[in-house]
Amino acid sequence: MAKPTIKVVEKNEGRKIGYELEGNTLWIGDAIAMRLPRLQTDDIVKKDICADADGNLVFGLGENYVAQVEIPPKEYEYIEGEADAEGKKTVERVQKDFDISKCTLTLWSIEEVYINE
Repeated sequence: MAKPTIKVVEKNEGRKIGYELEGNTLWIGDAIAMRLPRLQTDDIVKKDICADADGNLVFGLGENYVAQVEIPPKEYEYIEGEADAEGKKTVERVQKDFDISKCTLTLWSIEEVYINE
């Protein structure tokens, strides 16, 4: 069975920055590593990776877009528990395992962008 991988969208034509997955850690170039499960919240999370004026990769806005990572919200399952002291049913919310295949990596061309690698 193939291991899950991140969805990749190429926004435009041209050479893209290299990326690598090590388990649930995403490397962008040789400079930025993101442990994706740590960034996941109850809302969609989008992390922009840009090149600044000196060619360094940075989170947030810079001179040129390089990549964007979209991490979906946490998912939960609800498990019925035993009745409480008053006889009411209890429900426990349990977070599902992180699924990298639900994340999206969007890449922009770096043809005309200086990146200090």
